[in-house]
Amino acid sequence: MRSRTWARHAGVLVLGLLTLPAPLLATTADDLCASSANPCVVATPVVVDDGSTIDLGARTLHIVAGGSLDVGSGGMTLRAATLTIDAGGFARALGSASTAGGTVTIEVDQATIAGTVDASGTPGGTVTVTATGTLSATGTVSARALSRVDLGGTVNLTAASATVSGPVSAVGGPDATGGDINVTTSGDLMLNSVLDASGGDPGGCIEVQAGSATSGGNITLGAAAVLRADATTAGGSGGEVDVTAQGDGTTTGNANLDGLLSAKALAGSPDIGGGSGGCVSVTADGDVRMSSDGADLTADGGAPDGDAGEVDITSQQGVVVQLGTVSASVAGADGAGGTVMIESNGDATIGGSVLVNAADSSAAEVDVTSDSAGISIAKSGVVDASSTSAAGGAICLDSGSGPDGAHSIVIDGQLVADGGAAGGAGGVIDLEGGDSVHVSATGVVHAAGGSAGGAGGMLIANVDPGNALIEGPLTATGGLPNGMGGSIAIDAVGPVSLSAMLDVHGPGAGGQVTITAEAGAIDAFSNITAASTAAAGGSIGLTAQGDVRIAGTLTSDGATAPGGRIDVVGCKVTVCGLDSPVCPAGGTGVLSSLGPSGMNRVTGRDSSAILGKLRANQSNGHNDLVYDGDPDREPFVRGTVAPPAELVVDSTVLPCPVCGDKIVEPPETCDDGNQNDGDGCSASCQIEAPKPGDANGDSVVSLDDVRFEIAEIFDGDGDSITMVSGGGFRGAPGADANGDQLITAADLTATLKLLAPP
Repeated sequence: MRSRTWARHAGVLVLGLLTLPAPLLATTADDLCASSANPCVVATPVVVDDGSTIDLGARTLHIVAGGSLDVGSGGMTLRAATLTIDAGGFARALGSASTAGGTVTIEVDQATIAGTVDASGTPGGTVTVTATGTLSATGTVSARALSRVDLGGTVNLTAASATVSGPVSAVGGPDATGGDINVTTSGDLMLNSVLDASGGDPGGCIEVQAGSATSGGNITLGAAAVLRADATTAGGSGGEVDVTAQGDGTTTGNANLDGLLSAKALAGSPDIGGGSGGCVSVTADGDVRMSSDGADLTADGGAPDGDAGEVDITSQQGVVVQLGTVSASVAGADGAGGTVMIESNGDATIGGSVLVNAADSSAAEVDVTSDSAGISIAKSGVVDASSTSAAGGAICLDSGSGPDGAHSIVIDGQLVADGGAAGGAGGVIDLEGGDSVHVSATGVVHAAGGSAGGAGGMLIANVDPGNALIEGPLTATGGLPNGMGGSIAIDAVGPVSLSAMLDVHGPGAGGQVTITAEAGAIDAFSNITAASTAAAGGSIGLTAQGDVRIAGTLTSDGATAPGGRIDVVGCKVTVCGLDSPVCPAGGTGVLSSLGPSGMNRVTGRDSSAILGKLRANQSNGHNDLVYDGDPDREPFVRGTVAPPAELVVDSTVLPCPVCGDKIVEPPETCDDGNQNDGDGCSASCQIEAPKPGDANGDSVVSLDDVRFEIAEIFDGDGDSITMVSGGGFRGAPGADANGDQLITAADLTATLKLLAPP
């Protein structure tokens, strides 16, 4: 019989066995090939133990066709100087329809992937490739979900530079979320393949970046490139696509986009509704160029009631050129339009389509901004914020102002923000130009009200300190049967020239047109209509601190009381006719305010000449000609005025100031006795913005300014910008080269940098 001692010893033995560490199983480099083999070639399937690190040091790992490293749903790390996976070769951490994908981590100097790296599963796993040198991926990299209900995985590709022309997938199941794809390089990145992080609801996230805070890189998306984070299930929402290029803003940090970036929602049903569009963002230190018709950035929403998403394009130091299509629209019956934001430091050129259409576009918006240059809508360009059934959206172009750049807005194409067919009001189109706003003969600016009685929209052009040139039609009409006319407001510091129709008429009340030239003239050589066909008339106002010439027909007629009203104020006002030499050949001006109590009122601060026609209601209308009572300035009438003109003396009317007489009178902000641009006081007697570094005021930054800068610093008048013209040397405001309102040695340094930038 066994003793209790044996039993006690047996128990101790079992306990000891239980406490011993388990044997560690791992696949090593020596299991693949001889330690001296370089390259180490994998030509047959190899099962890799979970948790293995296969480290070949400075050698090459080459997986040829028929070869594979397979860790099942576990994890493995591959390290080598160079990794090459041929077509037909595999590195896998592949799960199944019931097991999760594993992890494949690759850490090398150079990587060439023509075969497959796969960590798909339920859910998808993780693939991480890190190359200190170049990465070429022409094969397949995948961490997708293998079932309907599981998430997509994660793919991380990092290199000094990379070319990716094979598919990369982190797709989620139809009932789950898309995964994550991250591609990062410190240098250049070329993408010409499909990166797919779509998912049922929502789509996943794709982040692509070239360059860093310490190195620069450019991103090129070829015509075959597709970055997709779409929803794939009915009613699902889009995900996120972010593209970033960092660099010096000239040779590096540029983004060239010829493919598709998509974060679209998917249509639903009346029961579940449509999904919301996602977000597409492109940010570059340098230029952003969508340089082909096939380029497409979209964050569309899903019908019937999904909201569209957002598309952002930003150039920190360069230009934006947009061809192709940018869209944040939705086709549903109740969906809201999205937003498109385009911001450029240099010129922004729109030559393709920018669309934020929706049934409800009242919240839809397109903003295009140029910080230091101009905005151009090319002949092929269309910016459309129209609604299919409700109010139109908003379009805002802002070229800014300042000493550098043209700061102009040129419209050769189309800006449209019409209201929808269910009586939607027209939207808002706002043009904020620094030096000029020019709507060319091919340009169209349109914000009409929709049928079923939509009111006309609002068109705004503000130009400071420049001029407005309108050669193409501006339209903000009301819709049938009773829509009110909209409004047009043009406010420029410089002159305003009109040679195309301005139309805010409506079957309802007439609209409103207001044109102001704060320090220049107005030439109205085209027709302006603010009339109503069935209700009260509208209003037209022209106010200039210079002369006003009218050679078109201005109509504010009304069918009911009150009739329309037209007010014209200027220095020398001429309603053209009788082939006057100061007017266009054959031009005849007409002011029409028919309707009960309608009025035409003309105020000539220096003179008025009525050579054309003024017409108002014969029984109770008025044609008033206003002056200061000086017989030398009494209005001159040789045209047709019905009812007869009424002379109105107003002692508050003052003659216009004379630019160049060295007397500063409002609206003059300076008067240096000449009418030269570029000397700090413009030809219209307005203070010009100083050019940084221009210490002598000749509008050119040169070596001469260094000498003048030194003279200004030591001229004894103190260091305030307010004293720049005093002391022993009369400097110019540009001497404040660094913009700190002081004149110090720091400005000398800033001027030298302007002359010889680093």
